[in-house]
Formats: sequence, C-alpha cells, structure tokens
Amino acid sequence: MSDYNPSHNLWSLNGGVVMLKRLGVFAAAAVLVCLLAVPAAAQNTSAGIQAGASLANLGGDLSGDLDSNLGFGVGAFFALDLSEYFRLQFQGQYVQKGAKDSDFDEKINMHYIELLIPLTLTIPMDSPIEPRLYAGPAIGLNMRCNFANGQSVDCKDITSSIDYGIFFGAGTDYMVGSGAIMLDVWYNKGLANVNDDTDSDTFSVKTQTWQFMAGYRFFLGG
Repeated sequence: MSDYNPSHNLWSLNGGVVMLKRLGVFAAAAVLVCLLAVPAAAQNTSAGIQAGASLANLGGDLSGDLDSNLGFGVGAFFALDLSEYFRLQFQGQYVQKGAKDSDFDEKINMHYIELLIPLTLTIPMDSPIEPRLYAGPAIGLNMRCNFANGQSVDCKDITSSIDYGIFFGAGTDYMVGSGAIMLDVWYNKGLANVNDDTDSDTFSVKTQTWQFMAGYRFFLGG
C-alpha cells in the first residue's frame, strides 16, 4: 500500500473504444442467434431474479495494494435454451465494486448497473439438480463512486462512466415445483482502465469482482 494515494492517483479508458466495439459486435451476434433460435425454442424460456454478496477489489497498477471490499448485487434475467445443453442468458444487475485499504481505514465504493450476457453449458442429470458452467462479456455503467474515510468524498468525476470485461462462473439449479432454486458463483474481470483522472491518466485501475448469488428461475414454457 506504499504507493496508494486516493487524493491524486485514481483512475482513464485505455483502448476503450476498440473494446466497446468488440463487445457491441458480440452482443449483436448474441441477439441475432437468440432471434434465430426463437422459432425452434420458443417454448424453452425462463426468467428469474438473483441477489447476493460481492467481494470486490481493484487491479491494474493497484494490484496487491488493496484489500477486498464486501458489497452486494441484485438483478434479474431472461434466458433462452438453444438446445439441450446450451442456454443464452441476458442479465441486468446492480452491483457494488471497489476496494478497501485496511491500513488507513479507507474504502473506495463504486456502484454499477451492469449487463451480462453469459453463454451457458447445462449438464442434464437424472436428478432434480442441474449443474451449469458459463462465460461471457459484461458491460457496466458507473452510477456512483465515493471515497470513505470518516467522511464521504465523491470520486465519480475521476472515474470513467463505462466499465467492461469478461466473466465466468458455475452454478446449479435445484428443481422445485414449476421452477428452480439457483446457486451461483462467478468472477468478473474488468478489462477497462476506469481511471479517468487527467492528472494521472497513465495510472491503470481495473475492477475485479467475485459474486456469490442465490435466486429463483421461473420456467415460462416447455
């Protein structure tokens, strides 16, 4: 933590336009696949809600300098089964990111609205349990940022508005009635430099977030 100084050394998008274009192409392709699959899989859709804890830290040039910050996330999703084994899901969520410095009793609290588009591998089993593996892109809108050290100091003007990255995880559905109880854990690795401080625009700051979620899936047809 010897190099960490939140008063002048946090936060710019580096190559952000290129990556956002790539994510946009991926999202458009995912939507196209979804639309093409609808006639064949219109009866195999589901929707649900999830909530749980987030364990966030910051990497880049801050890697190893800070401690993880405990927060929470909550969201909803719509999913389309493309086949017996593959599912495409569109998920929106509110999630808390950031980090803390235990040595100085400081926290960096970052609040995002995110869109996640995981492609899921489902593993059918002869039991009520259905394991899942998934990965996909994530893009988030920075809603609020503040430093907390006895008092709250706004930091949104030195953080970029957009964060993006990739995430991967695993979960399971436990069939109950006409739906399923969901348990999930995933890791979201930020690829954007969220440092937007013009006084230190070469200083890299990237989000790193674990999420531990529970929820319920409603089967809409099938």
